Amino acid sequence: MLRRFARLLFVARTLRTKPGRWPSAWRLLQTPRFQPGATSLCGPELRFVDAATFLSAYSAIFGQDIFRFQADQPFPYFIDCGANIGLSVLYLKQRHPNSTVVAFEPDPSIFQVLQENVHRLNLQNVELRNQAIWDSEGEMAFYAEGSDSGRLLSSGDISLPAVKVPTVSLRDLLDRQVDFLKIDIEGAETQVLVNCSDRLHQVKRLFVEYHSYAGQQQTLHILVSTLINAGFRLLIDGSTPLYPFLQQFPSGSLDMLLNIFAYRP
Repeated sequence: MLRRFARLLFVARTLRTKPGRWPSAWRLLQTPRFQPGATSLCGPELRFVDAATFLSAYSAIFGQDIFRFQADQPFPYFIDCGANIGLSVLYLKQRHPNSTVVAFEPDPSIFQVLQENVHRLNLQNVELRNQAIWDSEGEMAFYAEGSDSGRLLSSGDISLPAVKVPTVSLRDLLDRQVDFLKIDIEGAETQVLVNCSDRLHQVKRLFVEYHSYAGQQQTLHILVSTLINAGFRLLIDGSTPLYPFLQQFPSGSLDMLLNIFAYRP
């Protein structure tokens, strides 16, 4: 009973959704992992690939408004690296209806859901690209995890199942002013940002989710210095386990996950 009450509080407080939509959120909370479905929690019906992933993204994007800002021009330009099923695209188009959004999602199955959602919502001036953001154009092995943790694979990830996906260089895309750049690419963020460091002056606001995997070198210091050297000020948000020095992280699991908001003073 207490567990059910705690989950209900999660719906009411963390999601900050309207009471009329609590039943939809409650049903999602009880949906098994990796079971696709549809929900009208955002208003219009959207398809999802994993209810837990949807709720987490909905809570941050729509519940907490983490991507809320005032655009500096009437027709802003956004790049979404790691769009998943399109919640961030929907949010940006609702807040900035005159914007142009270029959204990247490398997972072939999730990309189909992204396409369907954008088409169903009739979102205009949205370009969808089934590519992975990287530091060069080509093709790489990709782990399609099935929700929001798919990632490009390094040579040490040979045990994970992989598919080949096309890659595109973010540096080549920063040839004009970008009013908002979102990067959620599951561990490739530092290498990508270092590669385009000389073009980050084109970016007005940047969100990047930093991933650190146990057993691999941490690169937070490199990412932070890259952004600061590009003229950004940073706000960093993350979570800490209850007993940090006692926490055990199996090799390959995340031992640090941070949300970094970069803006120009």
